[in-house]
Amino acid sequence: MKRVPLEVRYRENTGKNYVKKMRRKGLIPGVVYGPGIEGAIPIEFELKNLQKLLKETEDKAFLVDLKIVRDGSQEEHITLLKEIQKDIITRQPIHVDFQKVDLAKEVAVTVEIELVGKPVGVEKGGILEQEMDEIEIVCLPTDIPDVIKVDVSHLDIGDSLHVGDIKLEKGRILADASLTVATVLAPSVEEEGEEAEEGAEVETTPEGGEGS
Repeated sequence: MKRVPLEVRYRENTGKNYVKKMRRKGLIPGVVYGPGIEGAIPIEFELKNLQKLLKETEDKAFLVDLKIVRDGSQEEHITLLKEIQKDIITRQPIHVDFQKVDLAKEVAVTVEIELVGKPVGVEKGGILEQEMDEIEIVCLPTDIPDVIKVDVSHLDIGDSLHVGDIKLEKGRILADASLTVATVLAPSVEEEGEEAEEGAEVETTPEGGEGS
């Protein structure tokens, strides 16, 4: 699993007015919580650094080696970027939560599901529909997969793949085994009707020629 460094500053003030001033300066507030931390540590850092981090990791799972600078001293924590709160209008990040982890203890994380292969049913005209884009698993922080790849090439029309069909190399899945991850649907009646209409557009005359 990828590990990326990020330096932040301890945030002395936590009021709404101060946070607004921060954001006008291109800064973003956040907190660090987890084992060995009483309550949460308020932090602040440059928004452009968060954007750079997200670009480098391409939205895959990763660990953050967080360095907190405070009064000339530093403290370091291995963390997960647990949540990014965004403005409902601009969709810009406005707050970030980091969860401290112990590399020797399991954590619950949500990982993206990537479907691999072209289903047999799609070759026959069916439609592949992905019901779940991500799934929650439990594993050691260093065993968190970047993405969970699931082979769907064997699925025929009417077939479904369920959570219970997914096998992890390390860790275990928390979601209900009966939940559907992907299914191959039969072509819709509307699509079949459209194909029939297209075929009917070419008419023939009694002599066998095409109509005008």
